[in-house]
Amino acid sequence: MFLKKNSDQLNVFYQDLGALSSPFYSLDIDLFSWLENNPVIDDEDSPSNELDLIDVVKVYIVRIPNDVNKFIMEIRKYFNLKLSINDIREKLNGLPFLVIQDITLMKYGKTIEILNQKYNCLEVLNSKNEILIRPVKN
Repeated sequence: MFLKKNSDQLNVFYQDLGALSSPFYSLDIDLFSWLENNPVIDDEDSPSNELDLIDVVKVYIVRIPNDVNKFIMEIRKYFNLKLSINDIREKLNGLPFLVIQDITLMKYGKTIEILNQKYNCLEVLNSKNEILIRPVKN
């Protein structure tokens, strides 16, 4: 639970344990109003778009990366892929291409974020096949 003074109000924010680098979620209520009206955080207060860092995900290449050669070298290194450079280059001709599966965002989330900032081509689906991360539209 976190408080932020906003003019005359103390707004209530919260965050999961161990996730302080993630965004804080607001209850959209003043502290004193919240305390007077059953001060709990219900499940419906939790955002539905919150990433589950331990859920297994699949990573797809969904568009041709900005710098193909450099991208192929980095993706092989970061995900320890056994595919040859030529195999990856060939698979890029038939997108989307499943690069890796059964990984967690806890372990690979930062890597995926960095690769997407550089190459803008990765999409991540959770175990329910919901898109968690996608490239930015140009």
